[in-house]
Amino acid sequence: MLLWRLLINAFRHGAEHWLKWINRDTGRRSDAASAYIHSTRAKHQNLHLQCNTKIDRVVIENGVAVGVLTVPAKPVAGYSPERTLWKARKLIIVSCGTLSSPLVLQRSGIGDPEKLKKVGVKCVVDLPGVGLNFQDHYLTFSTYRAKPETESFDDFVRGNPEVQKKVFDEWNIKGTGPLATNGIEAGVKSRPTEQELEWMKSWPTPDFSPSGWESYFKNKPDKPVMHYSVRTNPRLTCGSLS
Repeated sequence: MLLWRLLINAFRHGAEHWLKWINRDTGRRSDAASAYIHSTRAKHQNLHLQCNTKIDRVVIENGVAVGVLTVPAKPVAGYSPERTLWKARKLIIVSCGTLSSPLVLQRSGIGDPEKLKKVGVKCVVDLPGVGLNFQDHYLTFSTYRAKPETESFDDFVRGNPEVQKKVFDEWNIKGTGPLATNGIEAGVKSRPTEQELEWMKSWPTPDFSPSGWESYFKNKPDKPVMHYSVRTNPRLTCGSLS
């Protein structure tokens, strides 16, 4: 029991340098396309990208996903663009993000039969959990005043043409400057104490304590309730609720 308490206290709060995607070969800030797509296509010719394309639905035959139907991202022929069928030989992976993945599944007939029936979609797989249990990702910003001569990223974000050109030129020519980092240098995680949890029960909307805490956070000591990021922009500190 004592060891468990020590572990909980150790995981309750923490801070670290924010991890960044840095290309191991060039030492420059990288992104998913450079790290995975471009590097893979440079060595393998069987990876094909279909740009300006959206997924309509997965085609399911006899209980097996056999392909996907796609439509142009910006159709020019009205509201019923022509569908293109892409057949699969082995596997189909739906990876369209938190919001779009359930929509693709539901359009494919995978979801709650009653909900699908209301929008005219035939249910192929009875899976009521599709699209449920979404949670808001609350985000707060702490801003503060800085002296005019203080260096910040504000003018770039506001779209000042001169500042943007200067920043882009420095990145393209030297690989340095504000764009060499994602702007977040440190992260801090925090979990409430038992005393704070009791205090939260008196809030006008006690949805987090005890129900939210008990069902999701209590037995996950490494799961932060609040996460802060410290940015290089001196006028901005960001905090989010998990």
